[in-house]
Amino acid sequence: MKLPNLKDNYKKLKKDSVTMQSSNLLLVCCLAISLYLNTQKDTVVISNANPACNKLEISPDHMGDDSHIRLGYYISTYLGNITPKNASFVSDAVMPFVDPNIYKQVEMLLALELKGIVDDQVIYKFQPELAFFEDGKTFVTGKTTRTGASGNKDSTVRTFEFEFHVNNYTTTLKFIDVYDELPHDKKWQKKHITEDDE
Repeated sequence: MKLPNLKDNYKKLKKDSVTMQSSNLLLVCCLAISLYLNTQKDTVVISNANPACNKLEISPDHMGDDSHIRLGYYISTYLGNITPKNASFVSDAVMPFVDPNIYKQVEMLLALELKGIVDDQVIYKFQPELAFFEDGKTFVTGKTTRTGASGNKDSTVRTFEFEFHVNNYTTTLKFIDVYDELPHDKKWQKKHITEDDE
């Protein structure tokens, strides 16, 4: 056995070992920096909830005003256009958005309304005319036409009022109200509070 070759091989192995350790340390640092930057990033999920809607931007705990309006428009269109034939579909389309805290109550009330529509053979048609977002609430107002089994029609202004919340990229419907009036926004509340005071 040649001792000088053994010394050269040992030196080469030692040099390769130091190079390998340095490379591994550099890779571990890069991985740590990458993980840190990825956890600090505010990711946006884009979902196409409605073909008429170009995009719906949602972050972990926030949704833009336009997204509130689009989602309100989407749900009000389903709830406002009901026939005896599509009643079960309306429930299937809307209920996935409802928050677990109000799910049973909304499910029960919606089931009662839909049963009444099917039993009475009533058709509702809703044409949204105004949709806006104010103080955490989404308002969708339009003309609703009710056609009874006899063919008689009556029309009125109807407003759908929603509150959406986002938690961990999941949008839920926390509050819903439907009334046959103009939206109960700041302007409406100011006017009616003034009238009540007089």
